[in-house]
Amino acid sequence: MMIRPGVGRLVRGAVRLWWSAAALLVSALAPATGHAQFFYYTNGGWATITGYGGISGIVVIPSAINGLPVGDISSLAFKGSALLTNITIPDSVTNIEENSFQGCANLTNATIGNGVTNIGWFAFASCGNLASVTMSDNVSSIGNGTFQFCSRLHSFRVPNSLAIISNILFDGCSSLTNVTMGTNVMSIGDQAFFSCGALTNVIIPSGVTNIGAAAFLNCGSISSIAIPAGVGSIGNITFQSCTNLSNVTMGDGVTNVGDYCFASCSKLASIALPGGLTSINAGLFAGCSNLTGVTIPGKVTNIGTGSFYESGLRQVVVPESVTSLAVNAFAECAKLTNVVLSSNLQSIPDGAFDDCSALNSIAIPETATNIGNWAFVNCISLTNVAIPGGVRSIGTNAFAECLQLVKISLPKGISSIESSAFQYCYKLKSVAIPDGLTSIGPHAFDSCSALASLTIPASVTNLGDFAFESCTNLAGIYFKGNSPTFGTWTFDTGYYYTILYYLPGTIGWGPTLGWLQTMLWNPKVQAGDGSFGVRTNRFGFTITGTSNLQIVVEGSTNLTKPVWVPVATNTLTGGSAYFSDPGWTNYSTRFYRLQGM
Repeated sequence: MMIRPGVGRLVRGAVRLWWSAAALLVSALAPATGHAQFFYYTNGGWATITGYGGISGIVVIPSAINGLPVGDISSLAFKGSALLTNITIPDSVTNIEENSFQGCANLTNATIGNGVTNIGWFAFASCGNLASVTMSDNVSSIGNGTFQFCSRLHSFRVPNSLAIISNILFDGCSSLTNVTMGTNVMSIGDQAFFSCGALTNVIIPSGVTNIGAAAFLNCGSISSIAIPAGVGSIGNITFQSCTNLSNVTMGDGVTNVGDYCFASCSKLASIALPGGLTSINAGLFAGCSNLTGVTIPGKVTNIGTGSFYESGLRQVVVPESVTSLAVNAFAECAKLTNVVLSSNLQSIPDGAFDDCSALNSIAIPETATNIGNWAFVNCISLTNVAIPGGVRSIGTNAFAECLQLVKISLPKGISSIESSAFQYCYKLKSVAIPDGLTSIGPHAFDSCSALASLTIPASVTNLGDFAFESCTNLAGIYFKGNSPTFGTWTFDTGYYYTILYYLPGTIGWGPTLGWLQTMLWNPKVQAGDGSFGVRTNRFGFTITGTSNLQIVVEGSTNLTKPVWVPVATNTLTGGSAYFSDPGWTNYSTRFYRLQGM
């Protein structure tokens, strides 16, 4: 290595060592005028600029130094220069290496010569005042992050020779309003326009086949976007938080739209999804508060986690192709009133309709075997739910806070009611618990204050803590079997006259349970005495049993598909009471049964 004599200073920046047969000459010129302003080295037939020692901020790089063409600007050559305000690069230069102008905070204009074909990674990154860049169509490669954080750059023309808009190319260019993409662009890289908040006009060329993850994330001024037919996949969070995006069209070639791609696009009111789409991915439309409806294509088999979370959906039809819903798929869709579910769904997952406050009814498909935790929690308008016979489990808080739910019939195959499953269902009056159920979890019916009676099948062996806490109208609980195991304050109903009824022949019952009275349930119709049959203007019979039992006699006209209606309530004072039905002549046939209060 030879250093020119008489120059007592170090070479600025990084000096690349080029090992070749040619002699290596490193020049370290003192600041002066003309070519002497530049630090450079030579390698055979050209010179590479390595630094600048001039005193002017307006810099014009020469096309030749000492008779050798200037062909390259090396890495870090001008990095961090506070002096540089304008740079002109000659046609002789073919390559601008990575980081060469990075962090030149006062650079406002860059004119790049026609000979440049490559611009390296982060070459102009963090040039916070760079407002104008001129380059020719000969540029075929621009590296990752080349213009990252150039916050004053307001427009850019992508060269026609460029095939790839690289990753994070314009990331953080907050003043960029317009980008004209070259005709040969085929790919838009990850985060290419991330947080370009002023970008309003984007036309994606027809030749584009790939749009990367977060490519337009946080581009809050874009109002419309058209995805070309050749694009097969759109990356994750590509258009997330494009808060002014109201119109989206997608070509039929799109088969995958990434997770959270349109999340928080709060002005997006409708969108036509391509027919080839096979999955609604996680969070795809989460936070799209104005999205009132969407047609899910017939090839979709899965609706992902939180895919419509907090969206503005009013109704949705889940096509028959869908076999799986993921967690929180429609959670917090506060305007959702009507849902038609696929008949091929295997499960209603955790939080699927959590906090869908306008949902008033839903039909769960026969194929479903599970209703997950919090599946319908806080669906405050839900009045009717048909739970099919195939369901084997209902999760924690599944129907908690369903304030309008009046009636629920549980399927025979279910083995347990999990904790808080129906907690705070204040209007719940009727619960049909099937034989085979073995346990009722803690707080399962906590605060179901309209529940007046309940029948517990013989299969139940365990009642959880506070299972019926604050059931203030629960007058009677009827047990078909032996006394189950009770938890802490299981029957803390707040209603001290609640009676626990048990059947003859069952064991484990005493005169009280905690502070609640127990009573033998043994009513009988006396069909052999003189009271049974028709009397003057009425039909009746005597009921006997434990003193003070309260009996509701119900009537029905059809035992094939019976509809039982209350006829009269009788208290067995002294162990008996007479029931009569003055309206019996209004029916050709009427059947009766005895029920508890």
